[in-house]
Order: sequence, then structure tokens, then C-alpha cells
Amino acid sequence: MQEKCPEEKTFSFPFQAYDVQVKFMQSLYDTLHEGKIGIFESPTGTGKSLSLICGALTWLREQEQARRARLVELSQCSEDTVHGKDAQSTTALSLAGTPTATSASTSDELSWVLEQHDHRQKLCELSDLKSQDEQLTKVISRQQTRAESKRKRKSDEASIDAEVEAFLSQQNGDVEKFADDDLLPVDVDLDGNDKDESSDDGEDEEVQCLKIFYCSRTHSQLSQFVQEVKKTTFVDDIRLVTIGSRQTLCVNPDVRKLHGITQMNDRCRELQQNKKKKATSETGNSKKTKNSSSGGCPYSNQSRVSTLKEQILASVEDVEDVVSAGREQKACPYYASRYAIPLAELVVLPYQSLLHASSRAALNIKLKGNVVIIDEAHNLIDTLTAMHSVRVTAAQLSASLSHVREYHTKYRSRLKAANLSYIKQLIFVLDKLLRPLRDNGSKQETTSIHTMEVFLQRAQLDNINLFKVYRYCEQSQLSRKLGGFAQRYNLQVSAAATAADSGSQATQVASEAAASPAPTSATSPLQYVVDFLRCMTNADVNGRMVITAGERSSTSSLKYLLLNPCTQFTPILQECHAVVVAGGTMQPVSSFRRQLLHAAGVSDSRVREFACDHVVPAEQLLCVTLEKGPSGVPLDLTFKSRASTQQVEEIGRIVLNLCSLVPGGIVCFFPSYAYEQNVIESWTKSGLLNQIGVKKKIFREPKLASNVESTLADYARCCQLTSSGDHRLTGALLFSVVGGKLSEGINFADDLGRCVIMVGLPYPSTQSVELQEKMSYLDRQHAGYGREYYDGLCMKAVNQSIGRAIRHINDYATIVLLDQRYSRASVLHKLPTWIQASTHACSTFPAAFSAVRNFFARRKAAALKSP
Repeated sequence: MQEKCPEEKTFSFPFQAYDVQVKFMQSLYDTLHEGKIGIFESPTGTGKSLSLICGALTWLREQEQARRARLVELSQCSEDTVHGKDAQSTTALSLAGTPTATSASTSDELSWVLEQHDHRQKLCELSDLKSQDEQLTKVISRQQTRAESKRKRKSDEASIDAEVEAFLSQQNGDVEKFADDDLLPVDVDLDGNDKDESSDDGEDEEVQCLKIFYCSRTHSQLSQFVQEVKKTTFVDDIRLVTIGSRQTLCVNPDVRKLHGITQMNDRCRELQQNKKKKATSETGNSKKTKNSSSGGCPYSNQSRVSTLKEQILASVEDVEDVVSAGREQKACPYYASRYAIPLAELVVLPYQSLLHASSRAALNIKLKGNVVIIDEAHNLIDTLTAMHSVRVTAAQLSASLSHVREYHTKYRSRLKAANLSYIKQLIFVLDKLLRPLRDNGSKQETTSIHTMEVFLQRAQLDNINLFKVYRYCEQSQLSRKLGGFAQRYNLQVSAAATAADSGSQATQVASEAAASPAPTSATSPLQYVVDFLRCMTNADVNGRMVITAGERSSTSSLKYLLLNPCTQFTPILQECHAVVVAGGTMQPVSSFRRQLLHAAGVSDSRVREFACDHVVPAEQLLCVTLEKGPSGVPLDLTFKSRASTQQVEEIGRIVLNLCSLVPGGIVCFFPSYAYEQNVIESWTKSGLLNQIGVKKKIFREPKLASNVESTLADYARCCQLTSSGDHRLTGALLFSVVGGKLSEGINFADDLGRCVIMVGLPYPSTQSVELQEKMSYLDRQHAGYGREYYDGLCMKAVNQSIGRAIRHINDYATIVLLDQRYSRASVLHKLPTWIQASTHACSTFPAAFSAVRNFFARRKAAALKSP
């Protein structure tokens, strides 16, 4: 990684690359080569994914070529070096005994020791390189052999199917009966060096290769990324693996039928434990039945999983391909993908798997010396905060307390002293955590926020070692054991045990628990409490405790609020060779740099920022900031004024006029669902909505996520139908909400989004105690940081919404920003640079109307001239 970085490179881009794409790839290559932290902004529609792939994999290929050259170099000189140094050392030692040569001998010995040390290091490096090559050669060879014998393997599928069917037939019907021994906690030694369970869970792959970890928010985005990789020449020799959850990768019907990822995880681990116990039992007694219901998952056959792992490494496959192969081969795609990580060069995974330390440990992900690329990173701060902030309800605490007490009563005579001690401590902790939620004298919901130190003192938990209690729960697998115990003994009404000595609040908790349906799996509410305990072990300064006490247990809760996301991101920055965060709209980046980089001790010299223009020419985009409406009324859309009849009607007149000018589709974003509803009701009463409906067919963002796809399909159909000019309507109008279901990840290309209207500035509510605490925390770091963060939240939401319109080089659109505050320089500078270049500030509506009319007139004229 120390070679001089060339000034220009060929990046094997699959198409004719635009200038902005070449600059993006070059800057990315330089960032990886120099081991820096990169902040990359590339507008939607500029080929960001392909640029990331070609720039990063070009660097990775060169590192692999350098590694192989180093292997050849070390192999050629190793034997000669050994013989030469041995002879030289023998001569030096023989001369060292003469008095006249003492000084020279000492110098020679020191030189010899240093050279031998350097030689040993080279031998170790040579050994590592050879081991990696040998293992990769074996993988490729075995995969080729298996491909040739595929016909023979198919002849064995009947016996495999019989094994699976035998397993599944025994899973149907009643809940599996657990032997009481299986419900006892695993013995742990918290004072010793416990081996992580995850280290036993899979193949022992010691060889690691240089790799790039690419992560994004959703599995669909990861699948799109893999499809982009398949378009490049890198597809022929890159070893790529996609990591997903059991919900995505599991092929066992018995596990897939469960509701929720937690239940699926618990059931899968239980089957793995059963498999290990069966193997141990068969070692001592070969007469055990092979296909017992406790024999584990039939898809976890190590030979078949290993075969699937090698298939994953041999060719680029997305999640759907791997799942299909897993079903065909009766092998587990989830574990096959995990086992493929050490030898993979490009690991594609969701946020949770990379950004959470416990998930990295479970997957055995090694970041040291590797590269991390985080895509769609515009909300990375909020993602880290939400991921590491945990809420637990009074109902979950009460049910956990009841179950643990029942468990303790039934098994205390069989529990070892250490288990008894920690279970008693857990009962004490659960009871104390419930007290702030029971003692609410008012029937109204109240919210308070405390430092961890104050909360622990008031809860009388400051003398308890919560870290040990948390580790005990994790290593003893107590929540899983408790889930099996509760399911077997049908403890859904057992919260009544808490009501006997807990007062009125717990009585209500018990009655609500009794009225709730019985659990459908062996998942215990204690798992949520264990996650909460983990957060409580964080440093006092990094978080706060939010107590919400209400009349009902379903609304009463404790929440650990992470204030300093840097604590979770710093290990990634420290371990990786380079880290790149990328997005279509990264502006404003000041809060990102301060909260995640400066707070981690990263100097400005290690950070590289890159923001490219859009591939679309500036004349194909018009952004208008509007200060006044058609009636000359100033657009004061602050929270206090925006609901006034005057402001609402003025917005309606603007939308009506734009519907007369803009062909195709218009997307109008409101700052909140409540405000959108208020505006629609007002326009309905005044008749404005009917007037708008004469020009455009009106659609509204659906309340249910399941209806989004159908709404978008109807909207697109209407836009395409009216674009032909044979319809009385001029297109469609879609009302949406900033931060809602349509503000991110939706493609409004061409006629689907000829105009995007942003109503006001969508600042979050300052009534949120969590937001207030976050801003106060930042202001304590430096005066003004809190307000900067608050402004950043608003502008990131604006940028995400208005960036939906332009999607490709031939696209064109207008953006209309309704609020007099948009004319301020401080606001304009927070817009993406490619939008700033096409922005026109209009103080009056006639000026804005004229600008929009002329824009579409020019586009129409250009379309007539084109062949």
C-alpha cells in the first residue's frame, strides 16, 4: 500500500464515463491509496454505485497484484538468503573469540541479529501469502470438481429430501417439549476468559485477505449494488459475499414461519445447540436415532454448507441466487455466507451488521487494515444514534420480572451458587427498573430525562455491577432459556405474581399481560431488557435516561438515549485502513465532521471531501426560491404562522398556477402529516382542491406502507397517459411528506417529476425532550453546535426530497422552494452544490412564474429540434 499513486488511471468503467464519474473514481482511489477518510457526494442519477465499484475494486486489484509480486520476490530470494546469512554468521562467530576482533565482532553480531529478524519477518510474510494462495486454490479446485460431478450429486437428492421431510414432519403440531436440563442456564465464569460462543459457530478460517466492506441501509439496495457489480469486468474474478439476516437468508420452513427476527434467531440457535448435543450423544452411543426432532436443522449439514460457501466464493451471486442454491442443495445460505467472509474480497452487508460491534463479533468480521464504504450515509449520525438507543416498556419489564421469579422458584434447588446469585441480582435490577414507572401519581403521561449517574442512584442500582449482570445474561443464554420455560409452562398470565406486591401499576400490567395472546415462539421479553442493560453500561457522559410514565404500561417506558454516536463509530475509524461515506446529498457535512470525525480525534488532514456536479447540464434544471405568493403575501411558513388561512390559501394558489404550467407529474412535499391533512381540508372547503383537480389528478401519500407501491403505479400510469396530450388532464399531482414513505429511495424520473414543490422548511419539533437534550449536549461541546445540528436535520430532509426529480442525463425538472427563508444565504449554502448552480431567487410570484414558463418553453423547443 506504499506505492506511489499514479496521477491517472483506467478504472474499467463498463460504459463511456462522464467527466464527473472519472473525477469521482480518481478521488476515491486516492483516498483508499492514502488511507484517508472520504466524504463523497454524488447526486442521484450520476452512476454513484458504479463509480464506487470501479474506483474501489481497481485499487483492490492493484493491491492483489502487488501482493502476488511480493510473493514471487520473497519466494525467489528466501533460499539464497538463508544459506548466505548462515555462512556469514558462522564466520562472524568464529572471529568473535579473538581479542583483536572483539569490537568488530560485536558490531557484526548486532548486524547479524537485525538481519535475521528481518529475514524471519519475510519468512512469516511468505508463509501467510502462501497459506492464503493454497486455501484459495483448494476452494477453486473443489468447486470445479463439484461442478463436474453435479449430475452425480443430483442422484443423492432423494435421500437428502427424505432427511428434510422427516425433520419437518416432526416439527409440525405441538410445541417441542424441552427437557428441564435444557432450560437450565449455561455455566459461565465471568472472572475467567470465556470463549465467545460465536467463535465455535462455524468453520475455523484463520486466513484473512484484504477486503472491502460495502454497507447500505436495505437488502434491496444491496441487491441493486450486486447487480451493478455484475455489469463490470470485475465480476469474473472478484470474490463477493452478501451478508443478510436469517429473515432474508433462512430456507428452513420451520424457522421461516416464525414472526419476527428475534424469534427466528432464537429458534435457529436452538437447532444448532440441538445438533451439537446430538453429535456428542452419538459419540457415546452409536444407536441414537439419526433423524430425531432434536437433531438440529437439516440444512446445517457441514459438507453441504461448505459446498455452498465455495460456490458463493467462486461466482458473484446476490441474495436471491444464494437462497435458491441453498434450497436446491439443502444447505443453509445464512451460515454459508458467514463462513465465506474470511476469503471474500468484497463483503456486502446491511448497516446493522457493520455498525454494531456485537454484530461484527458474531459474524467474525475483522476490520483491521481493511476498507469500509458506507453508502446512503446522509443520515449516518441519526442511524448510529437510533441503533444504539434502546427502549424497554413497563410491560416487558414486568413480564420479565414475573418470568424470572417463576424460573427461580422452580429451579433454585438445581441451580449452582453462581447462577442463583446472578438471577437474584437480576430480579433486584428488574424490580428497581420498574419503580420509576409505577410511582407516577398523575394519570397524564410525563417525560423526564436524567444522567445515568442520577438515574442509577434514584433507582438504587449504583452499587450493582450491571456489566456483570449483562454478561451473565448474555453468556448463560438466560433469555432463550426463559423463553422456552415460559412457553412450556404457559406463563402468559404469570405477571399476576408481580401484582401481589407491586401496587396498582403492576396490577394493571398483570391484567394487560393476562389479556394478551399467548406467545407463538420461545422468545422472552428478557431479551429486550438485556439489550437495555448493555446500554446502561456505557459511560455516563455519552447518554441519558428518558423516563416516560403513563397511565398504561404500554405507554410507560425507559429509554437509553445515546448522545455521542462517536463512541460507536470510533473503532471503525481506528481499525480500518480507509473509510468512505457516500451519498447523493451529504450536505451539510459540518455536523458530520464534528460529531463523528473530530470527536474521534481525526485530523482534517486525513479527511478528503468530494462533491461532484450532476451529469445533467445546468440548463436542464431550474430551482426557484419564492418569497411571496400570487397575492403578494409574504410566505411566512414558520410553525407559528403556516397554519393560518392566509398562508394556506396562498400556497394553494401557487400550486394551482404551477399545475397550469408544468407538464406531467408534480410532487409536493409538506413538512408533516398533520399539516398536509390541514391543508387538504382547507383547500377542500375553499374549492381550491377541485380547481387543482381539473388540471391534475390528485394522489396522496398512503398511510399504510403496503399501499405505497400501488399508489405509485397509479400515479405513474396517469402521468404517462396524459403526457401523450390526448387527455383533458395535464398530468398528476402527488402530495407527500418530508421524511415519509416517498421522500427517499423513490424514482421520480422524467414525466413522474417535472416539478418538485417544497412547502416550508421541515424543522423537527423543539418540544421533543430528546432533541432538546441532544442540542444541549452539543452546545456543551461548543456554543452554537446545537443549532447547527438542528439546521442540519432540516436541510438534509429538504435535500433528500428535492433530489428525487433528476435521474439521468436527459432528464429535466424544476424545483420550487416555498418560504421566504430560502432566500437567506445561510440556507442556500446548505443545498447541494449542483442545485445551487441552478438556483434563482425570486422575490415576487410573477418573476417565478415567468422563470418556470420560460424553462418549459425552452425544453419544448429543444425537444422539437432533436431528431
